[in-house]
Amino acid sequence: MAIKTRQEVREALGVLLNAGLVGTGLPVQAVYDYMKGTFDGQSPIVVVGSAGVEGEALTFQGSKATYFYEVLSFVAREGEEVAEDALDQVAQKLYQVIEANRKTGNWQWIGFAGRSKVVPAAVGGDPYWMEVLPVEVKVY
Repeated sequence: MAIKTRQEVREALGVLLNAGLVGTGLPVQAVYDYMKGTFDGQSPIVVVGSAGVEGEALTFQGSKATYFYEVLSFVAREGEEVAEDALDQVAQKLYQVIEANRKTGNWQWIGFAGRSKVVPAAVGGDPYWMEVLPVEVKVY
């Protein structure tokens, strides 16, 4: 049996995060499974980007892969207190969604691959704070 591709898993992760982060009472305006050139003023935004792969052979079972992703949260820098609160709200909800979906039909395990980092960014000429959350997904 063939394992899911990194693209298939990235797209499934985008669907999962969209369902858990976007909507009434939820902190994010949109989730994309690719980087856009502009967010047209939307904030907060979450982007899922591919960040590497590590393969491992399994005896009698075929292969196992660990896919690495960067889940990027973008918050407009329109007011630092508001932006800081929004970053915290998005990070908390991301944590909850990933924790609640450790194993799905798309992967055998998902979790965090290290500490997140917040840096200034510009998307389409607009200033944002960007939090980079490393995530790993195991498929076999």
